[in-house]
Amino acid sequence: MELEISAGAGIEAELRTLRADAQQRAVTEHILALADQAGYGAALVAAVAPGHAQAVVISWPQFAHMVRAAARGLSRRGLQQGDTAGIFVGDAVSHAVAVHAVRAAGAVAAAVRPTRSAADIAAQLKQGRARLLITSADLADLAIQAAERSWVRQVFAFGEAEGTTPFDSLLQTSQTPRHGQHQADETTSRDGHNGSNNNGRNGSHGHADGPAPARVLDPAELEPERLEPEGLGQDGGAPQLIRRPVPRLTCRDVVVAAPPCGDPEAYTSMLDLALAAGATVVAAPLAQVTAALGVYKGTAAIVPRGTDVPGLPAGRVLAVG
Repeated sequence: MELEISAGAGIEAELRTLRADAQQRAVTEHILALADQAGYGAALVAAVAPGHAQAVVISWPQFAHMVRAAARGLSRRGLQQGDTAGIFVGDAVSHAVAVHAVRAAGAVAAAVRPTRSAADIAAQLKQGRARLLITSADLADLAIQAAERSWVRQVFAFGEAEGTTPFDSLLQTSQTPRHGQHQADETTSRDGHNGSNNNGRNGSHGHADGPAPARVLDPAELEPERLEPEGLGQDGGAPQLIRRPVPRLTCRDVVVAAPPCGDPEAYTSMLDLALAAGATVVAAPLAQVTAALGVYKGTAAIVPRGTDVPGLPAGRVLAVG
């Protein structure tokens, strides 16, 4: 009887995992479909990118092209449907591109909790059964150390890093510019996140790879809730937890995102929420989030819990614990 109970619990856990994976892929399909319908407004902006004096902008069509090209590249290199790829990167732009490329390949994107311990990263990779890891050049040494202690056999990196395969190599069959990026001029980077065409929604430029995916979600379905303490419980006990809905975002929002922080699943969900709404995500170092909000006219921020964000109402701060 105990064996039957254990097996049943294992099957239920597996079903929950399969449902979660299917939901994540549906989110990516929704975002790619949205990108196909958008004009050349900005999907992602790297406020400060290594080697660039100005912001680096990825338009919606470029983002969709990068994700699809990288997904094909990952598949060519052995990533199969249902496999797990670890994501350990240093900024929101790389995080979004990596996560959606892995999902578009039919695999599971498992974001790694930020840490400076190779052993901790290796344990997370083992727990997720990851065979592939995507990282950033500045984190590559730590990523390689972790990979050597896990089952990971391939490490891809944004940028050049010894011992890794450049993420750009996944896009080699693409005809778009390197990384699908272009440097922003002052008008794009400072005065408007989606250009002058009504936030990019009037554009008729679709994606050249074919029709948009058929499965599209209502962004309202993606809005998570967060639990927050509110005062002490009865008799001075532990604080009571209350549910607060995350604010609804639209295509007119500019969301400034700190580097990956806190709970990796929650961080990924916040980025998904922003992109699924058609908002522009601006990646900035944590110390520069406030400045980026001013420069890019940000309307919301994704930051670690407890971070003070002057100039934004509390309800527009998406805190990741």
